[in-house]
Amino acid sequence: MHIGFLIGSVFVVMALALAATLLVGFSRSNRSESSAYGRGTGKKWTRLGSIYVLCVVLIIAILLFTR
Repeated sequence: MHIGFLIGSVFVVMALALAATLLVGFSRSNRSESSAYGRGTGKKWTRLGSIYVLCVVLIIAILLFTR
């Protein structure tokens, strides 16, 4: 595959993810505040961070081994 196509695809997916995140963030049901919302965020951030690290490592491995 052409590298320009792959880079373009990544940017399209990122733009769609940003748009979806903003739609969820500004939705009417998300505007009401819950007292339990802030509880347990440490575990969630740790899990999310580990998912991002895993994805970055996988992408780097794919890029290195497909050359």
